[in-house]
Amino acid sequence: MQFIFDNIIAVLVASVVLLIIAVNLQSGQKESIDATAFYSLNRHVASFNEVVLNDVRSLSRALSVQEVDSSFQFFARVSPGSTAEQLVEYRRTLGEVYDNVQTYRIERFVDGQPDGGTAFQLVDWQIEFLDVFGAPASGPENAASLHVRLDAMTPIARSAASNPSEFTDSRWETVIHPPILNPLF
Repeated sequence: MQFIFDNIIAVLVASVVLLIIAVNLQSGQKESIDATAFYSLNRHVASFNEVVLNDVRSLSRALSVQEVDSSFQFFARVSPGSTAEQLVEYRRTLGEVYDNVQTYRIERFVDGQPDGGTAFQLVDWQIEFLDVFGAPASGPENAASLHVRLDAMTPIARSAASNPSEFTDSRWETVIHPPILNPLF
């Protein structure tokens, strides 16, 4: 009888130890998935930011920024070494809804043809002209710089979070001074 009782206790202790190990492995795996998703998001944001910066550096004539959909149109010399201007446009389009948060995508068009965009979900996208004092400019003719901001999220991290405020995102914000906008600087 003592032998059976000892074996039952040993099985219970082993089960508890295995359960603790399984829980630790699962939580480590979730953290690893979240870290990988966040790293991937940051890599995509950095790549998109480089495209935006290159476009704005090659800006030859600014047209408009639409506040309603945060679209931005301008002429640029997109091809390196080219003198031909091409119409470049960034348009914000609706994405999916995660945890009651509307997300967006930014699509890039060159001469009316789709030419890339974001591979991630944006929570916020803002682009505006600034005057020489850093205040919002009334239009491209009064602009000295561009303020660009985006806030991106990982759906995996947001949907896995028990509280949306725990979720981490990737934010990028900069003020760009294209030579064509600010000849006085």
